[in-house]
This record gives sequence, C-alpha cells and structure tokens, in this order.
Amino acid sequence: MTRSIAAFFIAALLLGASPASAETFAGLVSEVTGNVTVMSAGQKAARPLKLGDGLTQGDAVATGKDSRVQIEFADNSVLVVSQNGRVLIDKYVYDAKKPKQGTAEFTILDTAFSYVSGLMDKNPKPDVKMHLNFGTMGIRGTKLTRAMAKGQCWIYLEEGVIDVYNNGGKVTLMPGDGTTMRGTDIAPAMPVKFSPKNIAWMKRAASGVTYKKQAE
Repeated sequence: MTRSIAAFFIAALLLGASPASAETFAGLVSEVTGNVTVMSAGQKAARPLKLGDGLTQGDAVATGKDSRVQIEFADNSVLVVSQNGRVLIDKYVYDAKKPKQGTAEFTILDTAFSYVSGLMDKNPKPDVKMHLNFGTMGIRGTKLTRAMAKGQCWIYLEEGVIDVYNNGGKVTLMPGDGTTMRGTDIAPAMPVKFSPKNIAWMKRAASGVTYKKQAE
C-alpha cells in the first residue's frame, strides 16, 4: 500500500472516530499476511488483524508462523514485523499540529523487524523508545533492522542515530553500524560494520521471507 493510500485510510479513520478514540489513535495496518492477531486493553481474547484496521495505545499484536504485518503510524513512521513475534504499543502520543513533538514507546519481542522513523523522531530531542529482548533502543531519525539468531539480538542501523542500552551498558550506533545483545546484564557489543551477507540476511528475516541461512 502506498503512503498516499495509507494516509487516506488514516484520515478516514480519524474522521470517523469519536474525539476520545482520535486522541489515542496510533496507526493503521497497511499490509498483513498470514495469521496476525491483536488484543486490546480490557479484552479477554485476541481477534484477527485485517488490512485497514486501526491500532491504539495498549494494543498487543502477535504474528504467527509465516506471517507478517506492516503498521503505518500517524506520524508516518513504518514498522514491519516478521513471523512469530509480539508487539505492544506501550505508549503513543502524537498531535498532527505539532508533528515534531510527542512520545512513543514499543515492546517488540522474539522476531525480526524493520523500522523507518517518521516526523516524531525528527524532533531535536525525540522521545521514541523500543524495548527488545535484551535491552532498549532510543531512536533519532532512524532506518533500522533487527533480527534474532543464536540466542542474540542483532541490530543494524542504515540511517540516523540510535542508543542501544541495557543493565550492562550502552553503545551508540551511527549509519552503517551494527551491534548484538545476548543478555539484559551484558552490555551491547561495541559497534562494528556487519558484512553484506549478514545485512542481507537481516533484511530477508525482517521482510518475512523464509530463510535457512542465519548469521555468520
């Protein structure tokens, strides 16, 4: 789905929403493949997630085997989540009249994903965080990929800057850098340049493409 089409659906959802729901609106499902479900706060059971569905703060999304979902958020950031993963929209506060302000916080576990930042993280002091299996990323104008292999979390930064940290320490990635994490109390590895082979593997994993060869 193109960005203009996604923007149209987002606008339609917002126009049709009550003031209360519009305030908490986070994003739109612009692509979905396979078995993807969502559970909203206060619900007792998950429901299938469909193309065009809106997501709000507090929603928990799960992708099944050979499944993936693409979410386009209100600030134009795009998150693509691969198979066998979990995503929680912990916090999402965004005002289109003040596009460089706002705050977002996500928890993304057990799967590969890619993320392209939108207007919110272009603020001089953005407040956008992603909690991962072994740590957290603070995001500043970013295009990144994360994958899981050999019990480790692999992170590759294509554009922007990210701080990767946990109880063991912190590293800062610049464009072209990569790092790994293997425990909440073990500091992220010092940034290195991943091989083209590993970058290609990570991008395939994040896209949802079935693959046999993992990281070197």
